[in-house]
Amino acid sequence: IRGPTSNFDEFDRAFGCTPGQGNSQNPKCSVW
Repeated sequence: IRGPTSNFDEFDRAFGCTPGQGNSQNPKCSVW
């Protein structure tokens, strides 16, 4: 679960994650 959600901006906004915190990856890898 961590891999896919770490690149998903909507996940960060929903859970209030800041770049580099918890499951938020910085920079993001945009696949789609």
